[in-house]
Amino acid sequence: MDHTFSNSWLSYMGSDTEPPCNEDVHWFVFKDPYIVTKLHLTSIQNLVVSSGTTNNRKTFEMGDREVVYHS
Repeated sequence: MDHTFSNSWLSYMGSDTEPPCNEDVHWFVFKDPYIVTKLHLTSIQNLVVSSGTTNNRKTFEMGDREVVYHS
């Protein structure tokens, strides 16, 4: 499986994914998708379930957030 990335990503200021959702978080998003195996996905899901956290909050409008493209 090829795990090479381009040198491009996006970043923006947002908040945490759990209530109270008001913490300042600097998000980084790869331009190119990263392919994971079923084993990787299952491992991540097990960590989330065992920690009692969720990551399924509603999406928010962009508002005045600035998305920056890096290359």
